[in-house]
Amino acid sequence: MSKFVIPGAAPEQQTLDRYSRQIVLPRGFGGVDPITRLQNSTAIIVGLGGLGSPVATYLASSGVGRLVLVDGDSVESSNLHRQVIHCEATVGIPKVVSAQRRLQEINSSTKVTTVQSHVTAENVDTLFKDFVDSRTVFFDCTDNLTTRLIINDGVSKCYPKVPIVSGSAVSLSGQVTVLNTANGGCYNCLQPTKPSSMSCSTSGILPSVCGIIGGLQVSQGIKCFLGKDDGVLCNKILMYDATFDESFHCFNIPKNPKCRTCCSSNGDNLSTMTSFSGASCSDALNPNDSKMLPDSYVSSEEYDKSPDSFVTLDVRTEQEISVGHLKDSIFLHKSPSIMSELVSSEKPVVFVCRTGIRARQRLIEFEGLGGKGGKVLRGGLFKWKETCPEFPLI
Repeated sequence: MSKFVIPGAAPEQQTLDRYSRQIVLPRGFGGVDPITRLQNSTAIIVGLGGLGSPVATYLASSGVGRLVLVDGDSVESSNLHRQVIHCEATVGIPKVVSAQRRLQEINSSTKVTTVQSHVTAENVDTLFKDFVDSRTVFFDCTDNLTTRLIINDGVSKCYPKVPIVSGSAVSLSGQVTVLNTANGGCYNCLQPTKPSSMSCSTSGILPSVCGIIGGLQVSQGIKCFLGKDDGVLCNKILMYDATFDESFHCFNIPKNPKCRTCCSSNGDNLSTMTSFSGASCSDALNPNDSKMLPDSYVSSEEYDKSPDSFVTLDVRTEQEISVGHLKDSIFLHKSPSIMSELVSSEKPVVFVCRTGIRARQRLIEFEGLGGKGGKVLRGGLFKWKETCPEFPLI
């Protein structure tokens, strides 16, 4: 006669040992059933960067049964200070491969599937179709507005009511929200107007901010997996600021009944995003850029032939410029009114930044002031560095 009772189907002792500190949690997070539900769940993680790294790591260690990793980029050395799932040995290889290796070391019981692709308006309808079921949660860990909107529109259209745990982090702050739930709105409800064009490459990122926001995404995702409504950031956005008092602020943002995406009757939610496919965040935010004429650019080769024939206006931040700059440059950050003064310049004004995106924005402003003949260094200093590899650039 047995001397003990096992209620229901008990997990193996190895599973009990591994998740013992999770099983004893209160308020519906602990117990055998929540662990089993996590093991039968699927997390689709788009973006294996600063946010995707902690999200994937903690989901695997929490026991989520299947992770689908989606990213088209390869690991770069500039990623390592914040993208903690990657390491020096994986620089140059696809991020999804690098992450898969590490996750299998963390939890060999988790099935890790890789999709080495960017999410675009053309493929979002089919990219996830083999992975989505009633136990799936999307994790938007991308770093640009274009992809964020495509994921929002595509998932809302193709997989209504499959939650999207959306996080973003830049500079010293970040935010988390949960979209596409049964009673919740979508990203367009939260951001009806275009948000800031800040990015990690131009504004930097404090590594710990990625960890904090990524950890919050995991907490929200686990609540979704377990069917917990209490505390889910539906129609809310939680914002974190690392400056001063390390503050958190939560705002209620109700679903927009006139939203073109989640309240659309025709279901054609991707039409406005097609033109943005493959563009960067800042490109998408500046539709006027498409109006720029070919002669609004100057190539690195043309510039190097006669740099003295131009007025060079560097529009980067003080921190970027402190590393290195072109000879005889004028710095916008030191004199914000300089563009008005340069309207009357006899020489063409060449706008310079890291990649050309911010320079295009400033050229449009310059033309709005009445400036003529302004140009953008095509490809920015990133492209110009090919002609001068020793030039320091961040």
